[in-house]
Formats: sequence, C-alpha cells, structure tokens
Amino acid sequence: MNSYLSQKYIKSANLLNDVVYYFAARMRYFPDLCVISLFFVSLRLCIKNLFYE
Repeated sequence: MNSYLSQKYIKSANLLNDVVYYFAARMRYFPDLCVISLFFVSLRLCIKNLFYE
C-alpha cells in the first residue's frame, strides 16, 4: 500500500547491512561482527516480509 515508505525502510536496512558487512570484512578478527551482520540480514528479511506479504 504505502510502497514509498516501505522502500525507504528497506533502503535504510540495506544501508545498515552494507555498513556492517564493510566493517566485518575490514575486521575479520571479531566474530561478534559476523553475528551482527547476520542479525541485520535477518532484520532485512523480516522487513521485506512485513511489507511484501
């Protein structure tokens, strides 16, 4: 319905995800960042499922 708003949410989730992946790639020594990036991936999937059912 409100596709513009959902696009904005998905865009911001994608941006956060890219930032986390960037830091995870730069600092491989910290496995916590892998967990955080997985969290953002699942968060992005949840947002997509929420708006596109």
